[in-house]
Amino acid sequence: FFVHGRYLMEQPANKLLLTILSGVDILVVTLLILFWPEDRGILNQFYIFYYPFILAFAFVSLARNSILYTAFTLVLYIAACLVVSPSLVLESLWLERLTIRLITIAAMGLLGAYYWRIQRGRLRAEISPELDPI
Repeated sequence: FFVHGRYLMEQPANKLLLTILSGVDILVVTLLILFWPEDRGILNQFYIFYYPFILAFAFVSLARNSILYTAFTLVLYIAACLVVSPSLVLESLWLERLTIRLITIAAMGLLGAYYWRIQRGRLRAEISPELDPI
């Protein structure tokens, strides 16, 4: 809401503010995964909120920043799952689910970074037609 309000007031958010707010988003989801009263850790379904946050960040930031953001999110999710259930690595079913989730979360960040790269190439091609788009 805050970022949208700044946009409507013609004071768009800068990179630092977007990075901080995106970090807060990931932190809030991780805290929900850690402390939700019913299902915690790998059993918690709130991990699904990582996907739009990572994709949105990848759309507005440099590719290397979105990859770092994605890696940071993966580390937080692994840590949250292991804090709640350290025996997770010994159970093949839960380890498989964790691996699949990590792969899809990472894919979201990489696809967002790739899309940003394509758009940057198109913009460069419009500005300088002699350059081929990436």
